Amino acid sequence: MTTPSPARFALMNDVRTRTLKLLQSRGWKGWTVTFDRALTRAGQCRYPKKEICFSILFLENADAAAVENTIIHEVSHAFAGPLAGHGPQWASICEGLGGRPSSHTVIPTGLATHENFPWLGTCPACGYCTGLSEAPQDVWLCSACPKTVDKRTRIFSWSRNGERVAPLQIGGNYSEEYSRAFPLVAA
Repeated sequence: MTTPSPARFALMNDVRTRTLKLLQSRGWKGWTVTFDRALTRAGQCRYPKKEICFSILFLENADAAAVENTIIHEVSHAFAGPLAGHGPQWASICEGLGGRPSSHTVIPTGLATHENFPWLGTCPACGYCTGLSEAPQDVWLCSACPKTVDKRTRIFSWSRNGERVAPLQIGGNYSEEYSRAFPLVAA
């Protein structure tokens, strides 16, 4: 195992310290913070181990606001418990801690390449790009754009291995949801 660079070590230390401080603010002790090289998620709350794991690749490519929101997101899972998922109890805790609840992992643009992901989604309004290892199962709206921007202009467009895929060609639940939610766009 290689030793992390000074910048990576400092980032890991900072995220670990902030996460543990947030957990301890409610008297939660005995939790650990670990790191891995995941590309498809920013973090993970592992209840049985009392462990929160973050993707160092995500952290190194995300902006400060995304890092903070990810810390809050994962700590909210710990507080809400393993049965809460991304439901209302978890969302309420996340908002109460100052986070933006979302069940979508937003991959930093620096990692969103076809070298890392077969599926890339791009917001036509602001150009934000994210990656997926499998086809999207539901319609994604850009969370980087202000909510005042019309939903129809914030719908991610998708490409697979560099080839654009029309919304109704993605298949499964995505096509059905897209047609139902955006009949004017689908027409």
